[in-house]
Amino acid sequence: MGAMPAGAAGHTGFTGPAMVLLPAEQLAVIVLGNRVYPRRSPAGHHGVTAAVVAAARRATGAE
Repeated sequence: MGAMPAGAAGHTGFTGPAMVLLPAEQLAVIVLGNRVYPRRSPAGHHGVTAAVVAAARRATGAE
């Protein structure tokens, strides 16, 4: 998922979903993705998840 600030926690699922918790910023980001449709591919979706988290941090003024 890329670098996260200190205190952050996250988890990615095999099929593409991800959860990132940033307690210091009072922010939780849930990404519901599907990396196995129409076929399984290498885990290239982590960049998309990182971009969504970065956008959420910018929108809340945390970044």
